Amino acid sequence: MAEASLTKPHLIPPEATALRASQVGTHRIGWFSFQPLYDWITAEKPDLLD
Repeated sequence: MAEASLTKPHLIPPEATALRASQVGTHRIGWFSFQPLYDWITAEKPDLLD
């Protein structure tokens, strides 16, 4: 998609992605971390997901 927009994609080195993955954790940790934000968003905009 980036190439279709005539921009050259910026590739992230594998070492950087491995480091970020080790800092962030698993998908489950990401899901748990997002829950308070999800609750806040749906409380502020209850019709968002209708």
